[in-house]
Amino acid sequence: MRVRNRSKGSSDGQRISRRLFVRNMTVFSAAALAGSSLLEGCSPSTAAEPTAAPTAPPAADPTVAPAAASSATLSEAIENRKSTNAFKSDPLPQEKLLDLLWAAWGINHPDSGKCTAPSAMNTQEIDIYVLLADGTFVYDAKQNQLTPVSDQDLRAKTGGIKPRDVPVHLIFVADYAKYRAGDQSEKELGSAAHTGHIGQNV
Repeated sequence: MRVRNRSKGSSDGQRISRRLFVRNMTVFSAAALAGSSLLEGCSPSTAAEPTAAPTAPPAADPTVAPAAASSATLSEAIENRKSTNAFKSDPLPQEKLLDLLWAAWGINHPDSGKCTAPSAMNTQEIDIYVLLADGTFVYDAKQNQLTPVSDQDLRAKTGGIKPRDVPVHLIFVADYAKYRAGDQSEKELGSAAHTGHIGQNV
């Protein structure tokens, strides 16, 4: 996944203005919402039955945190974090892909159903669509598995540098119907913030 930081906050710890924050979050929201048009007709509830539906990778145990999640300390993860414009073309092993998705938006509290990233009022309105060479899937956090929604390779439609060479694309889609309150602008801002939390986990 490629995320550009468009904010221009100062490096001396100065607080960002509310206007700049809202403007930046609106940009992030627009990027996240673009996925809804890309995936139109591919949601599990509305998609036409594909002629040759891809086979979903087997699920991992949803009650067990991936080993990779405890393989490094938080300080080590922050120290080693960096941005890159170069990507390997090798497919991501199934185990690592599910580890990544669990860290991004998996359920880490099975008793309450709460996730690894926060959402206001526990809205949990974000769906993660996973674009692979052999099709498009949606991440099922409850089962920690991928559910197939299309047999199409949509990676080239997401833009970016050599999109077909990147083995995994993640599209974040907000379902505003899951909000219990708030007007459209509040839902957009909240979903942009939630996408940011999930993206940071990735």
